[in-house]
Amino acid sequence: MVNQNCDRTFQRPEFEIRSVNFPLPYPNGLNCRYLVQKASDDICWVKLIFLRFDLEPSDDCHFDYLSINGKRICGTLQDDEISIFFLQEFTPNSDEISMYFRSDGANAHRGFLIRGEQLKCKSKGTPAVSPKTPSTCDRSYDRDLFVVQSPNFPDPYPAETDCTFTISKANRYICGLQLTMLAFDVENEATCARDYLQIDEDKLCGPIPTRTISGPLKPLGDFFKKSFEFN
Repeated sequence: MVNQNCDRTFQRPEFEIRSVNFPLPYPNGLNCRYLVQKASDDICWVKLIFLRFDLEPSDDCHFDYLSINGKRICGTLQDDEISIFFLQEFTPNSDEISMYFRSDGANAHRGFLIRGEQLKCKSKGTPAVSPKTPSTCDRSYDRDLFVVQSPNFPDPYPAETDCTFTISKANRYICGLQLTMLAFDVENEATCARDYLQIDEDKLCGPIPTRTISGPLKPLGDFFKKSFEFN
C-alpha cells in the first residue's frame, strides 16, 4: 500500500480533481477519497467534466476504478473525447458527494483530470424553454467506454427530437453491452407513447433511478450493433 495521503475536499463552486502524479502514471496501491461539499444551500447538482480519463480497464471495474457515489468507472476515454460529463445529484439530507479512486498492485495508467462545477437548484415554477433542435443528433460509438447524452443535457432536450444512437463492437472479442443510467428523466407516460428512449424493442420513459442494463449485441451482417431511438 502506498503511504500517501491523497484525500481531498472541495467546497468551492468550481474545482479540479487530478489523480496523483497526473499527467504521469499514478502509483499502484492507492486509496483516495474526494469529497465534494455544497458551496451553499441552493446547490443541488455537481457537474463533472472528464477532460482526461485513463484507468486500467477490467470487467466490472474490479482493479483500478473511480467510484462516484457507489458507481464504478474505469477504462479509457480518448483524448479527443473531452467535455464528456456526468451529472450527480446531492441526495436528500446530504450536503456532500463522495468519490473514491482505487488502484491495485500493477498496470498503472495516466489517471484523470476532472473539472467540477456545482450547479444551483432550478426553480420548479420556471417553465422550461425548448432550445433549438440540433440539425442532427444521431451518434455512433465504437469504443469500449463511451457516454450517451440527450441533446443539450443537462438542460431540457428540444421538442420534436428524434435521435438514433448506434453502438458497434470495439473489437471482435466483444459479446455484450452494459449500460449504467447515471441520470435519466424523460416525460413520464404509462405506455411511453410520447417521449422515450427505445433500446431494441423496449421503451424507457419517466424518471429512472441509477441502474445498470446488460444485454448481448445482436449480429447484423459483418457487424454487431445495438441501436437506441430517442423521441
